[in-house]
Amino acid sequence: MQSNYLQLADLAKKIEYRENIKLDDFKNVKKYLDSFHEVKEEDLCNLYHSVRFLRNTCINSKKNQDTILSANLLPAFINILKKLLDMQLMVLNKEMLLKCNKICMEFLGNLVVQNNAAVKSVWDLCSSFMLFHIMSNMDSHGKDITCMVLFNCLKEREELFEKEDDIWLLISIIEHCINYEDAEWGVFVIQLVIRCKNFTLLYKNLIDYPEYRLFLLDVLLEDLNCCKYISKEETFLFFAENFESKSLCIMMLVAEDCQQFHEESLLLYKTLSLLCEATSHVKFTLLRQKKSLMQCALGLLKNIASVDLTVNINEKSPTFGFKRDLIRLIGNMSYQNEAIQNEVHDSGGIPLILNACSIDEKNPYIMQWSIFATRNLCEGNVRNQRVIKDLEQQGLASNDILTDSHVCVKIIDGKVKLGPIDYT
Repeated sequence: MQSNYLQLADLAKKIEYRENIKLDDFKNVKKYLDSFHEVKEEDLCNLYHSVRFLRNTCINSKKNQDTILSANLLPAFINILKKLLDMQLMVLNKEMLLKCNKICMEFLGNLVVQNNAAVKSVWDLCSSFMLFHIMSNMDSHGKDITCMVLFNCLKEREELFEKEDDIWLLISIIEHCINYEDAEWGVFVIQLVIRCKNFTLLYKNLIDYPEYRLFLLDVLLEDLNCCKYISKEETFLFFAENFESKSLCIMMLVAEDCQQFHEESLLLYKTLSLLCEATSHVKFTLLRQKKSLMQCALGLLKNIASVDLTVNINEKSPTFGFKRDLIRLIGNMSYQNEAIQNEVHDSGGIPLILNACSIDEKNPYIMQWSIFATRNLCEGNVRNQRVIKDLEQQGLASNDILTDSHVCVKIIDGKVKLGPIDYT
């Protein structure tokens, strides 16, 4: 039968042929796979076409998926896949071996599509170490095929990569996504990861991989921006606490040019960007009411005002735009949030915000975000409006807070009005 697998694989492309495949046909394939006590290089071509036949039979056919499971063919197939992986260093025809590995993953991908029983069987038989081994011995396209299988196996699970050894598989998927721009299925798997219950634990386990943490933060940001699969609020509360605990890194970077501080500061800045985006979603009530986060942002704003952060700053520097995003965070949290408005008032934050109402090439659009923050701080808050009115009454020219702001601030009918100074 094995000599006919090329022909059978071609026939299985046709729906009328697929509909007439019987249980005995799959049992014959199992018998063929079971016959290999060891796989030799000359066997690769026939094995390729036998698996290609299996792959094609599963196309849009739940009947054939179920029949393959009924034939108990999957354990025999997984055994062959393990033998192929063990051949990596012994085979001269690497291209044919790669084709065999790819077709094996394509078969598993077709088998598990919309079939929960197949998903369970594949996941029970494929260990994380085995899948990591497969990822390590594939080209970029083959890795993405493997991610397709993983996605279908993991998409209904609430917790992912639960065992300690699973972290290596996660690392290999992240590496694939970073290095291969067409890693569509890899990105789909990572989107599952950032929405799973144990995501923060997985993030902690990547402590030695700051580049991978940055990638996960980028995916989270994209997830928020598209608003399709917004992650759990607990995730952003975790990052708020992470930001608070590590915020001094940005000040340490000024004092000491160290690679470790540079990486931590990049993570800190990306975390701040994430928190800015998350606090713009009013549904994250607990995050937007987190006073310790507000106090941290105000504390950093005060420290930055007293330290020169302009030395050697360019668009790739961790501190580029940092002051702007602190103000953006304060403005977002203050929106229709009286408790946070009062917290900013009591901490002396309003003058800090007003002092930022100027053009700053190290913080693009900081004036616009400062005006936005001032508006949100004063909306419906008489105490904060009074602060602005008192500053206005002191006179712009004699007031240190507003002297360099180039912004005219007035309270009209209980509403804050900001705009450029008219020097005419």
